[in-house]
Amino acid sequence: MSTPPLAAVHQPIADIGRSAVSTVVNLARGATLTTQRVELSTHLVVRDSTTEPAT
Repeated sequence: MSTPPLAAVHQPIADIGRSAVSTVVNLARGATLTTQRVELSTHLVVRDSTTEPAT
């Protein structure tokens, strides 16, 4: 929608949702959190707004 198309970071929305629901269900069952942080993989979506570094 922009010119040039901008690079972006893809976030795994479905995995984020599954993790959130799992956490809520576990807490509702009385479980304690084993961690305060969840890290999911992301990846860079390279588009025309990026270029090779100048040498």
